[in-house]
Amino acid sequence: MYSILETLVEEVQRLHYLLPGIADHVTSAEELRAHQQIAEAIGAGKADAAAQFMLDHLNEAARTLINGFSGT
Repeated sequence: MYSILETLVEEVQRLHYLLPGIADHVTSAEELRAHQQIAEAIGAGKADAAAQFMLDHLNEAARTLINGFSGT
């Protein structure tokens, strides 16, 4: 898990250089809440909930990146 998270952090850092406008989103309360929901569901052994939270989070991340690259 550490290796996966380390890679993700590196990717987010690269995105900050490419899309500085998304920096506020990455540290937003909404983003932190999404990570907390995922971690809590995993910790509670609720695989289905964790998977749904992760899917929701990935969809939001995709929207953020699309908006960032399109300049909106």
